[in-house]
Amino acid sequence: MYLIYDNDQTTFGRRKLISWRDIGSFRPTWLVRVSDMKRVHGSVATLGYCALSYSWNYSGDIVEHENGKSTCDDKGLHKIIKHSWDSDHQGRRVETVTMVKFDTVIQEICRNFGIDYIWYDKVCIDQDDEKSKQEEINQMHNIYKNALFTVVLIPELDPPQSSPSSRNIRFQHDPYDGFCFQQILRSEWCKRMWTLEEAVLSRNMVFVGQAAHFWSHQMTELFFYGRRYDHQRLHPLVEELCTARKEACKVLYFAHRRMSTKEHDKVFALTNIFADTIQIKSNYSLNIRTVLQEFYSNLAKEDLTILYFGQPLVNYPSTMRKYTFLPSWTVFYR
Repeated sequence: MYLIYDNDQTTFGRRKLISWRDIGSFRPTWLVRVSDMKRVHGSVATLGYCALSYSWNYSGDIVEHENGKSTCDDKGLHKIIKHSWDSDHQGRRVETVTMVKFDTVIQEICRNFGIDYIWYDKVCIDQDDEKSKQEEINQMHNIYKNALFTVVLIPELDPPQSSPSSRNIRFQHDPYDGFCFQQILRSEWCKRMWTLEEAVLSRNMVFVGQAAHFWSHQMTELFFYGRRYDHQRLHPLVEELCTARKEACKVLYFAHRRMSTKEHDKVFALTNIFADTIQIKSNYSLNIRTVLQEFYSNLAKEDLTILYFGQPLVNYPSTMRKYTFLPSWTVFYR
C-alpha cells in the first residue's frame, strides 16, 4: 500500500502545547534527523524527539520470503500533493503531485509539524541484526512513552470534500469527527498488535490522514459527542487511550483482536505495555508456549483482572455493557 499526503491539511482539534518538563532525559539509541533523513545517535536530540506509529503495509509492497521473513519493496509510488496559485494571477489553485519514497513522505509530515528528530523502526532498528533488534524491542516502551508526541499514519483517513477546512475545529461542533474516527477504527493500523502497544504508551498522538489530521488528547470530547455514532466501539478505546492506569483485562480485550506477523510479537508487545510492572526480555528463540506461560504468570502476580471473563455484548443488559471488556486469558492462545 502506498501513501497519499496532501500538504493542505484540515485540522481537527487543537495541538497540545509542549513544556520543558515534557522533554525528559531519555533518548533512543538512534533517531532520524529530519533535515537530511540521516540516522544519528539519539543524544543529539537535546530538545526531545517524536515517534512514528504505522502499519508496515503502508510503506510499500510487502514481500514474503521462504525463510519466513518479510521485507518491504518501496517502488517510490507514494504521493505528496502540494497546492499553489497559478502564475497568471487568475485566482486558480494549481495542484502538483510528486511521486516519492516512504521516507520522503515522513520527512514532509515532520516538517509540517515542526519535528526535528523522529524515531521509527524502519530506520532505527537493524532488522538484520537479531541481537540489536531484541535490544531495541526491549526498550520500545521507553521510546514511545518519552516521545513528545507520536505521529500515527492513517492513509484510510480521508474526510468528505465538504468537511470544514478551517483550523482548530472543536470536536463537539464538527459533524465530521465521528466519521473520521470510524475510519481510524477500520484502518489497518487498528488491526496490528505493535500499534496497540504504541498507542497505549504514547502520551499524545496526532492521526495523519490523506488530507486531514486530529489530536488524540481531545478523544474524551469525541467520546461524549460521538455517542450517536458508535458508543459500544468508541468507549473502550477512548477510555484506554485516555487513562493513565492500564488494566490487563482492557488491554487484552484489544490484543485478542489484533494481528502480528509472528506469534512472539504479540506477547512481546504486551510485555512492553506492562514493562513498568513485569520484567521480561524478548527472546524469539524460546518456544511460544514458554513465552506465554512466563508472561501470564508474571502479569497475574501484578494484575488479577486477567482472570475476568466477558460474554457477547447481546447477553448483557444496557446497564452492564462495560463488563464485555473483561476477557479471559484462556482466549489468547489455544
